[in-house]
Amino acid sequence: MIEYICPECGAKVNVLCLTSLPPIYRYKCSKCSYEYEEKSNITQKVIAPIPMMTLTKHDEFTVYY
Repeated sequence: MIEYICPECGAKVNVLCLTSLPPIYRYKCSKCSYEYEEKSNITQKVIAPIPMMTLTKHDEFTVYY
C-alpha cells in the first residue's frame, strides 16, 4: 500500500484515477490547495503468435501459426 504525503503541508493526499484513454491520475491534498495531475502514455506491445496444436490422428499433432 502506498500513502502519498503533501509536499507543502505534510497531510495525506487523495489519489483519483480518471478512467480515460490514457488514464489521468489526480493528486489532491485534503488540507491545503495542493493539486497535481499526471498523464500516462499508452504503450502497445506486439506479441509473438502462440502455435495452436490440434490432434489429427492418434498421437500425431499438427501445429498452426
